[in-house]
Amino acid sequence: MSAARAWLVLALSLLSACASAPKRGGPRIALEFSGSFEASSGELERVVAEDLEDLERRSSPRSALDDAAWSLAEHFRGRGYPQASVEYELLEPAGGAPRARFAIRSGPRARVERIAFEGAARFERRELTAAIGLRDPSARGEPVWYSERDFERAVGALEAFYAERGHARARIEPPRVEFDASGERVQVVFGVHEGPRYMLRAAPSLRGGVALLDATLDWEGVVGRPFTPRSVATARGRVGELYERSGYPDVRIESVEVELDESGEARLELVVDPGPAVRVTAVNLTGLVRTRESYVRALIDLRPGASYDVRELRSSFSKLFATGLFTRVQTQLAPEGAAERELSIEFEEAASREVYVEPGLGSYEGPRVLAGWRDKNLFGSGRVLRVEGLAAELAQRALVSLTEPRLWGSDVQASLSVFREVRDEPSFDKDERGAALSLLRNLSRDARAELEYRYRRSELTAFDINDPLAQDELDDFDISSLRGGLSFDSRDSVFTPTRGVQTRLSLEFAGAALGSELDFLRLQFSQAVFVPLSDAAVLAWAYRGGVIAPTGGTDAIPVQERYFNGGENSVRSFREDRLGPLDSTGEALGGEAFSTLTLELRRELLGSLWGAAFYDAGNVEPRAEDFFEFDGFRHGLGLGLRYALPIGPLRLDVSANPDPRDGESEWVTHFSLGMSF
Repeated sequence: MSAARAWLVLALSLLSACASAPKRGGPRIALEFSGSFEASSGELERVVAEDLEDLERRSSPRSALDDAAWSLAEHFRGRGYPQASVEYELLEPAGGAPRARFAIRSGPRARVERIAFEGAARFERRELTAAIGLRDPSARGEPVWYSERDFERAVGALEAFYAERGHARARIEPPRVEFDASGERVQVVFGVHEGPRYMLRAAPSLRGGVALLDATLDWEGVVGRPFTPRSVATARGRVGELYERSGYPDVRIESVEVELDESGEARLELVVDPGPAVRVTAVNLTGLVRTRESYVRALIDLRPGASYDVRELRSSFSKLFATGLFTRVQTQLAPEGAAERELSIEFEEAASREVYVEPGLGSYEGPRVLAGWRDKNLFGSGRVLRVEGLAAELAQRALVSLTEPRLWGSDVQASLSVFREVRDEPSFDKDERGAALSLLRNLSRDARAELEYRYRRSELTAFDINDPLAQDELDDFDISSLRGGLSFDSRDSVFTPTRGVQTRLSLEFAGAALGSELDFLRLQFSQAVFVPLSDAAVLAWAYRGGVIAPTGGTDAIPVQERYFNGGENSVRSFREDRLGPLDSTGEALGGEAFSTLTLELRRELLGSLWGAAFYDAGNVEPRAEDFFEFDGFRHGLGLGLRYALPIGPLRLDVSANPDPRDGESEWVTHFSLGMSF
């Protein structure tokens, strides 16, 4: 035998041994499956894997094989083979590994042709079929295969469906199943006894409570509606909430009595044990190491000497956790049962200092990295000190900011920052440095308002523009401005939203009265809407627009303050800033107004990989007064891929320009990190 042949034989032997070796955690017995059935051996092995686990620990493998045979039969019955049966044979050859042979008789596969609900008058068959989690067999589409387990569970689902709609005494008979002679067609009939629909026409009666409190209970949304299991839970919750807001933390609903009469009227009675009215005599704080006690007390609404109020306690919890300084906050009222108690609050503090590094990628800037250091509890005061820098080939930025989360004890957040940014734009390079003071207040969970004063020195360090009018405006400026803004954000995710709305509106004024060398008024608006079409598809659209108008002693807006369009986050059929007015050499001039409209369909392809089809349109107007002319719109059509990463989606977009002009590409590719909106 040649050496090559010997090595080949050895390799094949090793591969054969590896293939036949038992998998770790799998069955310790060889399995064989025989019969006529539609399933792979791998699928059947997975079905019995749990039954055959730890087989070597059993005194006899037969009990495990009994379980495995039962699991196989149930597997086929669940797939529409009601007559499926499985027999097995255990072979234990002397000196060899035991083998199990499963003989599978699947029988005919039964298709459900009709589901009927005899006696059902209030609801349509379509509603009742959906209530049991099945598709109407009469509708076009995939067949409905008969599974005895599904229809047995349907009885409870139907009774719950009726109870949730006021039929508290509805009764569903076990289904009658009728097979045709071949066993391949089946009809299922449920006997439905709906009974009366019960209404809660009067307010629940209360016994044992405090009459003055009971009289203030609001029963809107309960009285005059069908009586359901949720009616009881709602009534208990409203009574408990009222008493806990009014100084009774130990309130208990001792019993609930329900009376249903034949006329369809429901009556509800609750027996209330209010416990003592409690006054909080002291608020004790423990576990604070780095955080000042005075700062924490300012966040607690429940004060010594006040009656216990669960709303104030919840508000305090919300504000304490919103600081991000605590991983655990636990309260206790003591001594139990007393009318005067001390509230003890135990804290577990989170780490307050962190170093972070966030990589990024842009089709224009290329790779970038943001790095910083943050202290979220400076000197134990809850103030946030942040130092960060961004580095990319075409952009660098440095920022130092100090944030006061509760200015003078109010709900207003104040931030003071100093910054410097150097950026190489396609037609010019700029260097900006300055400082900003901003005030921010949350108006609701999703809405907030902001007011900012900003001073910056804006310098052009290089430019490639060859245009007489534009060159007259190439200069360095001190810009001092005041900006107010409103925003609303109900998106379900910052990185990959599938539903919700994001809206921003801002108005900025710069003028000599603020010490600015430029006078202008800038208005900007953007909105993005995300609509789920299914669990795997999202339709999104966005509009972004802005206008900056010179005022006072300013005749025209300099190039570094103008708007540009085109790029990975605007009209993607153009490269960065290439959409809009150009000079004689093809360099972007920008304009005083712009609009961008995007429509995008996103669909999950495989796991974290999503695909997208999009349409972009946008323009740039040289003069602010031409904003509403909506001239010069250019378009882009494209396809893209998005792969979800912890730092944001990695995005590849390919966009076509349907009407390219001289010097413009027909196709543009963008590779970046993060969604376009």
